[in-house]
Amino acid sequence: MTRDPHVHLEHHLAADPARVYAAWTDPALISRWYCPNPDLPVTATTDLVVGGAYRVEMGPHVVEGVFTELRPAEVVAFTWQWTSLGEPVSHVRVELSPAEGGGTHLVLRHTGLSPEDAEGHTEGWTLSLARLEQELAAG
Repeated sequence: MTRDPHVHLEHHLAADPARVYAAWTDPALISRWYCPNPDLPVTATTDLVVGGAYRVEMGPHVVEGVFTELRPAEVVAFTWQWTSLGEPVSHVRVELSPAEGGGTHLVLRHTGLSPEDAEGHTEGWTLSLARLEQELAAG
């Protein structure tokens, strides 16, 4: 039986879903938190339409893809591929919903990964979500 390696993370953020959605889609905001390593410079570009491309440069590391679903304050979904590693394209889906008591409940699912990649991406997304939480708390 073959297992489907993937990342599945749930996180509570103390900001409303519209602010969290903006943090995932606005290049200026993406550049503040998207990399798990805070020492690397981050730049981002987005063409915020379904089928539109995005690119995030994290120091020497570059990830690119296209948006596959965009529902403001609810869903950001996109393909994911490191440009220099020759990995197959994988898929990321971020679902946002109002959390009971305020803030946002975020569910991130990254599929189409090898077992090794799933482990590394779980660590990377966990660190990045912690940075997102700090960025949103800072205002």
